[in-house]
Amino acid sequence: MKPPARPRPTPARRPAAPRPAAPRPAAARPAPPDVAAAGPAPAAAADPAPAGTRGVSPAAPRASSGTASQAPPSVPVAPRTGAVPVAPRTGAVPVVAGPRRQVVSTGLAARLAERDAQRRRRWWVRGAWGTLAVVVLGVLAWGVFFSPLFALDVTEVRISGEGTVIEPDDVVAVVDSVADVPLTRLDTVALRARILDVPGVRDARLTREWPRGLTVELVSREPVAAVPDGTGVVLLDDEGVQVGRADAAPEGLPTMTFDVAAEGRRTLESALILLNALPEGLAREVATISAESPDDVRMTLRGGATVLWGGKSDAALKVRVVEVLRTAKKTKGSRVFDVSAPTAPITR
Repeated sequence: MKPPARPRPTPARRPAAPRPAAPRPAAARPAPPDVAAAGPAPAAAADPAPAGTRGVSPAAPRASSGTASQAPPSVPVAPRTGAVPVAPRTGAVPVVAGPRRQVVSTGLAARLAERDAQRRRRWWVRGAWGTLAVVVLGVLAWGVFFSPLFALDVTEVRISGEGTVIEPDDVVAVVDSVADVPLTRLDTVALRARILDVPGVRDARLTREWPRGLTVELVSREPVAAVPDGTGVVLLDDEGVQVGRADAAPEGLPTMTFDVAAEGRRTLESALILLNALPEGLAREVATISAESPDDVRMTLRGGATVLWGGKSDAALKVRVVEVLRTAKKTKGSRVFDVSAPTAPITR
């Protein structure tokens, strides 16, 4: 009787390299001729092989007691059918080879030297930009503050508001002293203070007219009264400031007949309050103003009437009473209007 065929161990498959193609099953391996002729192997009669002992011939001698029997190691055999290897199902991502990054310097010393060179190059670039910025700012500063581009041209200076007492040539002479000074460096505060020293100037406003002009707006001290001064008259404004001299009082300007120096500043102040309170029409009718004290001021109109004004209080009310008395039927022909007590006026 023919001995049973020995089963051949199943070869283990070697993991193949990953390929982008889909896996295909390997073809079945044909059985050997002798195994095919003999038919299937009969099962073991009495002692079946335990689990884990596949691939061991049943006719093989058992090991002695105390020694564990082991199956021969499986040797991986490559498939013989030309099938495409299948990538192991481990979840790993295939590594795609790409172009290698070029390394500038491989040595440590060379890389340090290269880094120092780059740092020096950055400092040079920053220094160049900083120097260029300083040069540009310097040129701009020179052009704005020192070049003749914005220098004051006296032919482009405009003066207005001279009035009747300010000499325009005096103001022009002051402005000429700052000719050719750039407008950016022109001290308008100091120039205004010098213009205020010109006789007859009450206030001044200066405005730069770019690129080389200047506008001077003056507020003149217009005279409101003339005070005799021996050889002529002194012209005073509404603040009592002398604004000029003349041989005689200008037409339409009232004359103060009292001694200003002897009567004092309070008497002059009361007389000036009277003149400042009068409306324009009534002020033109005043011929003279006299006073013996600050509370005894009177004025003479060009028509011959006299107004006893009194002190400096209630100036607006006194003006209103005088206007009413001069237009009322019973009092308009009076020669004396006493409004020193405006609530109880007296006419004669």
